[in-house]
Amino acid sequence: MEKSFKSLEPLRPGDKVAILSPAGDAASYFPWVLDRGVEQLENKFSLSAVEYTTTRQRKPSPEDRARDVNEAFANPDIKAIFTAIGGQEQVRLLQHLDADIISANPKPYIGYSDNTNIIQYLWNLGIPAYYGGALMTQFAMQPAMFEMTTDSLRHALFDKGWHTLNPSSEFTDIELEWADKDNLYRQRTVEPNHNGWVWSGTKYAEGRLWGGCVEALIGYLVAGKQIPDFKRQREDIVLFLETAE
Repeated sequence: MEKSFKSLEPLRPGDKVAILSPAGDAASYFPWVLDRGVEQLENKFSLSAVEYTTTRQRKPSPEDRARDVNEAFANPDIKAIFTAIGGQEQVRLLQHLDADIISANPKPYIGYSDNTNIIQYLWNLGIPAYYGGALMTQFAMQPAMFEMTTDSLRHALFDKGWHTLNPSSEFTDIELEWADKDNLYRQRTVEPNHNGWVWSGTKYAEGRLWGGCVEALIGYLVAGKQIPDFKRQREDIVLFLETAE
């Protein structure tokens, strides 16, 4: 049987959005990086950021992290949820999430890496999520956000319908240390991408994306959490994977 998913309302300029740290607590060690990410979010997308109790706390409990997630979904004034960064313990808070509250209040959830756990949780509730766009990385670590990131996020949040993704003309794998505040305004060195898309096998597939961070998915499976029954599900699934670091 084909799984049904709830339709999410597009955001509008001026909307309030939650800022959460339901995975790692890096924002407690490097608050200036989160400050920069929030600044970019508000200036680039005309959204109003609302931070929750554990967003900058050091080592908050899974129960407290989950409480913030539940409250952000329950609050009708919050139109989307942005995460600060990934981490490695998010699977521990899944048991404390309130499925009834979240199901009754679907809204965009944006995160990657360890946020794979909540993204899987939302999938099981029939709520689509957005993989990518962490405030402390894609938003913060550049003088300006990459245009490709801005365009895809703007479409995902504010528009409906088809969106064409083209291969990036350049790339970088340069990391800049968060401890040096000047790095927030340093342009990373980029290299030209001469190869475009690199495909293995077929160049065409159609279906709903399912996947996430490999390491997070392994922990999710080890913890015995639910994944789709792909043998019984009629719709086509496109698997996508990325590796931590």
